[in-house]
Order: sequence, then structure tokens, then C-alpha cells
Amino acid sequence: HLFRIFRLESYFKKAEHYLNLWNIRISAASNLLVTTFFYYILINHWCACGWFILHRYVERDIELTWATSDCPGGQTAGTSGCLSVWNESLGQHNVCDDENITRCYIRSFYFVITTISTVGYGDISPVTELETLYEDVVVLIGACIFAGIIGAFTAYLSHSDTSGHNAFELKMQKLHEYMKYRNLPTTLQNEILLHHQNKWQKTQILDGRVVMSILPVPLQMDLSFAVLESVIMSVPILSRRSRIVQKRLAHALSLQVCSIDAIVYTVGD
Repeated sequence: HLFRIFRLESYFKKAEHYLNLWNIRISAASNLLVTTFFYYILINHWCACGWFILHRYVERDIELTWATSDCPGGQTAGTSGCLSVWNESLGQHNVCDDENITRCYIRSFYFVITTISTVGYGDISPVTELETLYEDVVVLIGACIFAGIIGAFTAYLSHSDTSGHNAFELKMQKLHEYMKYRNLPTTLQNEILLHHQNKWQKTQILDGRVVMSILPVPLQMDLSFAVLESVIMSVPILSRRSRIVQKRLAHALSLQVCSIDAIVYTVGD
């Protein structure tokens, strides 16, 4: 099962593919954050299994280990109530008291996550030199993990500030400041704000032309027509034109939002 880790990336790509088929869009920054958090949990699991492997297979005949010393009730190490109990007659511990493997795994996971995420609370600590060396490895792994998590959060917050609702609010704030500086008439200000708000509600992007600029002209026309087909077909004189003419018209159209009772054209225009 361990070798399946190399297939995780393909699993993430398949999940993203199916989400796209269901019209669920996830930004690259959000995808990176989710993937990083998943690997964080997975590495915590592996390190927890490593603690249990040390205790069960390598230190079976050692009286004091991290598990036999883990006594939440304050009992003497290796006695009943500890995570593992030492048997003097056999010269071995019983791996896990009451054979409660779930409890042992939870304590192992807790040991790792407090070490990686914080500096530990001291209630569980390495006892032998081998455990201390393993603890050093876990701490180094934790430092690398948190560097990746911080980078993922930075990418997510940066994406949130440059696109999406936060970017729109920032743009509107700058627009307010500009109109206030220019002392524009209130009616004109309302029309400008209404235009941007309507455009945002319909497209959820800052500038659709920027999106199309990376496409060749034929694809730009196809995209424009797909978006404005209902508008083109609602005008009789345009609905009877050829498809290529309709695409060119759709590509040339620009959005204009008018408030109630606004004057679009006056006599002489």
C-alpha cells in the first residue's frame, strides 16, 4: 500500500477533472492548500506509525519506552493505566495495554502532531536514544512541512487579493477614491458603479477581455458568441445573419449598463 503514494498526484488530478465536469471550479491556490494539508495529515500518520513500530518491534524488551512512560493518570511507568505495561516475568511489555490499538494509535498521532505543530507539551516524550534520534527526524520533517504550509497559505492569500471578491472590492475602493478626487457628478458616479457591479455579478472576473486576450481570434469569437448568443438571437435582423457575421458582431459588442430613467442617446448624438 505504501507504493500507492506515488499515485496520489494522479488521484488529485482526476478529482479536479471530475469537479470541472460538474462545473465546480477550484483555484490553483486553493488546490495547493488542500493538497498540502492532505500531505500534512498523511505525514503525521506515517510518523505516528513510526513511533508505534519502534515501540512494538524494536524496543519490545526495553522496560522504559515512550509508551510505557505514557501514564496520563500519573501512575508509575510500566504499570497498569499506562499506554503499555511491562511484564517482569516475560521481560517484555505488552505492546498496548488492554490491546486497545486505537488508543495507542491516537496517542502516537497526538505525540507527532504536538511535536510537528508546536514544541510539545511534555506529557509524552522520548526515553531511549533511538527514540530521541527519531524525534529529531520528526522535528526536521515538521519544519519542512510548515515551510510548505506557509507557502501554500501565502499563495492562497495572494490569489484572494488579486482575484475574486477581494480584488473586486479593492478595485471598487480605488474607483471611489478616483471619482471623489475628480469630483464627478453623483449621477455619473452611480452609473459607473452600477456598470462594474453588474459586470462582476455576470462574469465574476475583473476583465473578460483579459481572459480572451490569451486566445486566438477565432476562439475569441466563438467564446463571445457563446456568451451573447441569446442577445444576438433576440434581435430579428441579427438572428437572420450568417453564423460568422453573428460571431463577429458578438465579438465587437461591449457591455453598457444603464440605470433606471438613464438617457442612452439624446437628439443629435
